[in-house]
This record gives sequence, structure tokens and C-alpha cells, in this order.
Amino acid sequence: MCLAYPGKIIQIKSDLAIIDYNGEQRTAKIVNSEYKVGDYVIVQMGFIVQKLSKKEALDAIKAYSSSP
Repeated sequence: MCLAYPGKIIQIKSDLAIIDYNGEQRTAKIVNSEYKVGDYVIVQMGFIVQKLSKKEALDAIKAYSSSP
């Protein structure tokens, strides 16, 4: 099983998004145009696969941060 940590889109360049994971930035491929700067997303295998609400993302980040 693979856990996916939510990240926030901080920049979009053509079909690539820069995703911030608590200060660590990575690039992910955008497969459709529904995403915008400020969205929280899940990335799998280098592709954005799901958009989350801010509450969902922050709840998940909090849960991951509190687990041992």
C-alpha cells in the first residue's frame, strides 16, 4: 500500500505543476485543466490524480504529522 501525502500547487507551467509539501517542492504532471495555484492535490507516480478540499488536505497533513 502506498500512502499519498497532500501537497499544495504553488506554480503552474504549461502542463507541469510545482507542488509544495511543507517546504519541499516537487514537480507533477497535470492531466486536465481543473487545477489551479492554491489547490491541494494528491500525486501518484508523478501525476496529479486528485484534488482535495483545504480541510481534507489539512486534516490528512495533521494526521500524518501526529503518527509515529
